[in-house]
Amino acid sequence: MNMENNNNDPKMVKPVKGQSWMQQFLLALIATTISIVLTFGTAAIIDKNQKKAAKKEMVMMLIYDFDQTIKSGEEAGQAFFEASRAQQDLAVHPEHFDSLRNKIIATTA
Repeated sequence: MNMENNNNDPKMVKPVKGQSWMQQFLLALIATTISIVLTFGTAAIIDKNQKKAAKKEMVMMLIYDFDQTIKSGEEAGQAFFEASRAQQDLAVHPEHFDSLRNKIIATTA
């Protein structure tokens, strides 16, 4: 068996000159801990920012939906008012039925 040092053997981990195995272990432990903290910390920050953006988007969608609902209600109220006014005109002037009929149909459609 050859007992001389073989630098190409991957199974042989040689300590750096001046460092004990305990120092190497602690450095490896610290490096691993830092990498875990960075990995999960970065993922948590990204997730937090995505949730914040999703909340803003949801609020904007709700505001838009409220605006559309209000606009739809205003349009329905205006159409009801015009149809009601046309019916009142017809009640007062029944001789204008043909011209008011088209106005009533147009406002309710």
